Amino acid sequence: MSNSVLAKVSLGCWIVWITLVAAVAELSIDILLFYGTKPLIMGSMLAYVLFAQPEHLPQRGWLLTAMLLALLGDVCLMIREIDLFLASTATFILMQGCYIVMFVRDV
Repeated sequence: MSNSVLAKVSLGCWIVWITLVAAVAELSIDILLFYGTKPLIMGSMLAYVLFAQPEHLPQRGWLLTAMLLALLGDVCLMIREIDLFLASTATFILMQGCYIVMFVRDV
């Protein structure tokens, strides 16, 4: 196997592993584990698009913007001390708009 394929496989395994850890953290009482792993899910997928995908990927800018908005929305939902539900909803709506633009331009 080439180094590129191995990098993609290991990054994919990392994303699956961190998702499982975040799911367990959400079910447990360990709030530090939850705050530490929840952003890593979207962050790992963002890293995959940044580093493992070719730069000539069509609509890459829209995809990266949508993923950043998803990460921001997740972080807003994580903060339980203040109500950021409307802020997270707004970021998710903008994220969906980026995905729509990305798919319409690609077709």
